[in-house]
Amino acid sequence: MKRKSIFYLAIVVILVFVGIFAYVKTLNNAKAAKVKEHIRLGNDYIARERYQEAEREFQEAIKLQPKNTEARIGLSKAYFYSGRTDDGEKILLEVTEIEPGKSEPYIELAKCYLDVDMYDKAVETLKNGYEKIKSEDIKKFLDNIKIKPTAPKTSLEPESYGITQNIKLFTNESDVVIYYTTDGTKPNKNSKRFTAPIFLDYGKTVVKAIAVNRLGVPSEVAEFEYVIEATPFCLTDFKFAGISHGQTLDKVIKVYGNPMNRREEYDAEYEMHLLDLEYDFGKLSFVKFKNNQPYRLYTIELTSSAKFGPRNIKVGDSDELILKRFFTENPNPTRDCKLYEFNERNYADYRTQETGKLEYYHYVFDWNYALTFEVENNRIKKIRFLEMII
Repeated sequence: MKRKSIFYLAIVVILVFVGIFAYVKTLNNAKAAKVKEHIRLGNDYIARERYQEAEREFQEAIKLQPKNTEARIGLSKAYFYSGRTDDGEKILLEVTEIEPGKSEPYIELAKCYLDVDMYDKAVETLKNGYEKIKSEDIKKFLDNIKIKPTAPKTSLEPESYGITQNIKLFTNESDVVIYYTTDGTKPNKNSKRFTAPIFLDYGKTVVKAIAVNRLGVPSEVAEFEYVIEATPFCLTDFKFAGISHGQTLDKVIKVYGNPMNRREEYDAEYEMHLLDLEYDFGKLSFVKFKNNQPYRLYTIELTSSAKFGPRNIKVGDSDELILKRFFTENPNPTRDCKLYEFNERNYADYRTQETGKLEYYHYVFDWNYALTFEVENNRIKKIRFLEMII
């Protein structure tokens, strides 16, 4: 009887220990699942650049498993990408103490430095890591990032040009991304990514560019300086709004269709027929001196931004563009002054109405044609190009 009681007691004890073990294992599994979910959410937030939410998720994971390397690496990335590089560095250095013989923390720290354009710190971190643990993985990664991609080249020789230009940036390497600036600042991976030709406007433009490879290693900065000089214009400048001066009525209607409004009149004093067509972008005026002649376009007037004027200026633009894109010897005009005179024929002036509210930039060339920009509150209100027919 006594033996039987001992036997049953032993079974109960074993069952209790098994139950406790199963319970603890269940708790650990549940905790591991929670940690895994927090890490998954944290990585997802990083991918969507929601770094504060990512920080919270990784911190929750670390509360549950303080020595979880993956959570600490994720938290470090969230800190780095949100600008807290010191905090990010501290977290990863703690990981090197938790797992002193592992190469991953050093490599991840170097990757973070590369992601935030701190190349020298990435190299320094890998060198220090290799000296401490002599890891071949660290040495291999260090050797790889020491090989910088070649700096970008340009499709157009940097010098002065008389008209606007478009340039392309390129390298002979296929696995790089090119980033650039046009304001003279040093480019990084937050700068504009080169995907289409860069437009060079009138004036001086300094293009700086880097190529970044798949490891995040940047090239040396390439610098290209261009000067586009605003030259005196000629008739070829006055093909704008998709219309060339002197076109016949039939050709204009063929291109733009029927107008919204049409007004025709006869000027008996000068014996000429006048015709105005109104479109959504402005007004086109035609003239003919004999009944059997076709109407010919002599005035183009733009009153909306639907069409570009000469040298890519449109209604709504700042009046600074006028002085920038057209030749002028007086970049800071005052009331009623001459902007320039060229070859005793080509000239421009700046005029202000007596009210001071409306300003005009008036260009004349060959004495037969004139271009006027009407400006209100420093914005272009109307662009008008006309042939002086009388």
